Amino acid sequence: MNATLEPYAARLKCSVDTPISADTARALIASLLEEIGRQCQKAGARLIGHIKCLAECPEGYLRGSLTDFGRPADVAGELSAPVRTMEVLLHVLVYGLPADALHQCVISALHELGQAASAHWTHRRLGHDHPAGHVS
Repeated sequence: MNATLEPYAARLKCSVDTPISADTARALIASLLEEIGRQCQKAGARLIGHIKCLAECPEGYLRGSLTDFGRPADVAGELSAPVRTMEVLLHVLVYGLPADALHQCVISALHELGQAASAHWTHRRLGHDHPAGHVS
């Protein structure tokens, strides 16, 4: 196994055209983490250290975690009303992929989710001098 272990962090913003329920928002965050995991596995990763996020919005927050390719993401938190936008702080630590490859996995996951869930995503990689991007 490739022993590469480089951290990756990003700030994401998710927006939807029609407000979504708390359950749908939880499912969207779970799908985000699971799709990032799938993209990492597809790129050659064999072990997750963690894929975690904190999603915040005026209606509350959700925190999510994925620690195993074979398990669903765990998402918990409180939302008081339907959600239209979420600011998401994402941290990815996966064995076998350098940070630039993790960035590509995140971008691919956002693209997949944007198509599947009609969500619009923007992203800004933290700790790097890359410009912000938009994925729909």
